[in-house]
Amino acid sequence: MRTLTLVALSVLLVAGLASGGPIATVESVQDNNIRAGSYANDVQSPNAGTIFIKHDTNVSYRRKGYVKFDLSGLEYDADQSAVLTFRYGGTGSGSGTGQNILAWALKPGAAGFDWDESTITWNNAPANNTGNSSFLASGADPLETGYGFWVPYSETLGAIDTVTIPRLGDYIQADGTVTILLEPRSDAGVRQTSLTSSENSEFPGPELTFSVPEPATLTLLGLAACGLGGYVRRNKAR
Repeated sequence: MRTLTLVALSVLLVAGLASGGPIATVESVQDNNIRAGSYANDVQSPNAGTIFIKHDTNVSYRRKGYVKFDLSGLEYDADQSAVLTFRYGGTGSGSGTGQNILAWALKPGAAGFDWDESTITWNNAPANNTGNSSFLASGADPLETGYGFWVPYSETLGAIDTVTIPRLGDYIQADGTVTILLEPRSDAGVRQTSLTSSENSEFPGPELTFSVPEPATLTLLGLAACGLGGYVRRNKAR
């Protein structure tokens, strides 16, 4: 069951995105990794607390990540940019000193956009290129050029990396969800790391921060008068 909670904050509406206006933040409602090779039809553990991302010369050890946010029923400015926040979940090891992760956004109407963390696999994941570590350009767009963001193996647990969605409205599905795909970017060798998921007991999972249109500002200001901020935690009941 999905829950909607407003978390008290000491500061409200102090920063915006491209619009410079009010913002809100939601946590992911679905997140898991998928595994290739002999595990391509197997569902990985959706309650592990981390999203495992791995490049490996052995195809059966390769993993990608899937994250879903639910904006249905919420006010958002579709024409503005949005910011994704990821936190380091540990298990970093392998060749070199870290791993690059490239975030993609699923295009509206892509087959399988209504995926669920309890059933997603390498073979049924939307826009997954089952032949390598990338995704299908016909179903998703990379949000950055090159190798994406860098996660060193020595990173502190909970350390933050952010990625910008240029225009939020370009990736909102008919059901109000937004899906982000995470690709392990590597030239060679074995590289692995993890990001916190919505089930993590110590740190928040992936977050999406977006601009709120001005008419909704009055509602947020009303909440502020009650001591509530613009952070919306929307996730599964735990």
